[in-house]
Amino acid sequence: MAKIWNASGTNGDKGNPASIRSGINANSGGMGMYSAMTDADLADIAAYVNAVRYTKPLTDGSGAGVVRPFTLLKDGALVGDDIVLPAVQFGSAASIKTTLALQAPTTGRLQVSSITIDNPSFVLNRVAVAAINRQQMATSAATSAVLSATTLPLITGVTEACPVTAFELDAGAACGVELVMAVNNPGAVKASLKIVTDPTAAATTILVEAVVSAQASGGAGGGGCTMRSTPSLFDPVLVLLSFLSLAVLGLRRSRKAKL
Repeated sequence: MAKIWNASGTNGDKGNPASIRSGINANSGGMGMYSAMTDADLADIAAYVNAVRYTKPLTDGSGAGVVRPFTLLKDGALVGDDIVLPAVQFGSAASIKTTLALQAPTTGRLQVSSITIDNPSFVLNRVAVAAINRQQMATSAATSAVLSATTLPLITGVTEACPVTAFELDAGAACGVELVMAVNNPGAVKASLKIVTDPTAAATTILVEAVVSAQASGGAGGGGCTMRSTPSLFDPVLVLLSFLSLAVLGLRRSRKAKL
């Protein structure tokens, strides 16, 4: 991973694929298994990491920008390649959430087959999006082909919730989804939000990331047992240590009495 990250290069270039090749040649961490990868493949990987690191627009092989058939907004702001949820400390909240707005291009209707997420820690709730940034939506540059009318539910405004089943968005219209993540354990959490607008094509995948920091604990000692930081709470470790201390004290007194 360090070799690949080093391949991101600088903001002024398109990455440094030689970093990955050197790792493969040296078999760093078992990278030798990728020896069959071509220079073009490594250049693509380096360019991708470079774009992600320096927040550049992603492009396809011809250099053209990747255009989605829809616009996605998170709390009123345009979503790029990923959705980053607010950081939270473990134990401080049961869940964290954010509101997403899915908008059709102004050039025509958008058919949506499904909106799913691949991590069971997440739940998608359909909610209204009356508070989204309408000016941001109005200036969206996303484009797509005009779809003919179907019998699917048709959303024509910008304040409705996205239906659970397949639906259509009228030109410029939007609907809302609330993304909720259960805070189960400390650590980094990742998921993929998948939006299908063409049943015959692959889903548009957007990375979802969150960080749950560890809960603060009492004591700053170098090892052994950790006590609870709140003295008023029952602490079984403290009770056990107290019991052992009394047992040792009683044993010493018993030995002195025999002497």
